[in-house]
Amino acid sequence: MGENPDEMVRKARSKLAPGFFAKMFSSKDSREDEAAELFKSAANIYKIRKDWKKAGDTYEEIARLEEQQGSNSAYVAYQDAARCYSFIDKTKSNQCLDRAIESCVKTGKYMQAGKTAKDIANELEENLDYANAIDKYKKAAEYFSMETQNTKSMQQQCLLKVADLMCISNHKDMFSEAPKIYEKIGMQYLTTPLLKSSAKDMFFKNVVCYVAKKDEVTAEVNLKKYLMEDPTFDDTRDSKFLKAVIKCISDPVDPDGFRKEVQTYKVKALADSARLAIPDSGNPIFASAFMPAKDTKSVSVDDLWKCLKTLGGGISILSLFFNMIIYSGILIFIIQKNKMTVCYYKFIQSQIENIKNKRNLIG
Repeated sequence: MGENPDEMVRKARSKLAPGFFAKMFSSKDSREDEAAELFKSAANIYKIRKDWKKAGDTYEEIARLEEQQGSNSAYVAYQDAARCYSFIDKTKSNQCLDRAIESCVKTGKYMQAGKTAKDIANELEENLDYANAIDKYKKAAEYFSMETQNTKSMQQQCLLKVADLMCISNHKDMFSEAPKIYEKIGMQYLTTPLLKSSAKDMFFKNVVCYVAKKDEVTAEVNLKKYLMEDPTFDDTRDSKFLKAVIKCISDPVDPDGFRKEVQTYKVKALADSARLAIPDSGNPIFASAFMPAKDTKSVSVDDLWKCLKTLGGGISILSLFFNMIIYSGILIFIIQKNKMTVCYYKFIQSQIENIKNKRNLIG
């Protein structure tokens, strides 16, 4: 392109700081509109040239100008700036996204604010920054709750992320907040026909929180309550597993029984899906569930929990349960997918061999 984006930016800035005669012969609104168009043209050229720093800076100037004009679309410019900065400076990119959220909140665009906060949270989660991801998911859920239409499911998704990440990362509030979230969403699922079957999973996670806390009384009370709310939960593998482990951590404590139930639950979860077995040596998350039998006559329940944490690579027993539940499905999918890939590879290989044989016969 022959245009000079630097010159466009200079002209745009001069229109925002006009001299005496320019003020006399043109209105402020027209000058600002012309400046905005010049900024946008310059930013597009910078993007084509992959000059991400200047492109991001220019989009920020557009955003500030639109805020001065009282525009409702300043957040779009901040998002464009964030995308440009993401190639060179993640910190500055996130700062622009935060400004985009602030702009959305000021103009009442709570849906967009929630989506942007959720995007930031997803990236933080991918980078294993669970503490900040939890905060952003909370914010996203809060923004979605401010909208009046079609945001309930988005709010639920963010709250579930908060609870799951708390449990996986051994967060300080996991026992106080996560169980409440699971129960709240589980009860909401029961009122929605399409989601009713998913309520069992929420109830299961709630009870697991109290099992991990070694609060067998609350675990048992909650389980009975959920079985009354959803009778179909009673005959499931999850329900039977919870009943068994609650019995194991109640007086008298049965560490061997606890270990056996965890082993059995893991094996059945795979057998029901007719999947390949996951090698324990390559999966440290399951290692603690397969703790070798020992003389437990003098072992207390606290010793058992300590041992499970050690074998689980420093994770809590709650983290053990949730990692087992969350990652087993992912690993099974990967294994199944790999199995299909191997089959497809063997098929192609056989076809190549057939072609070679035919050529040999012709030769």
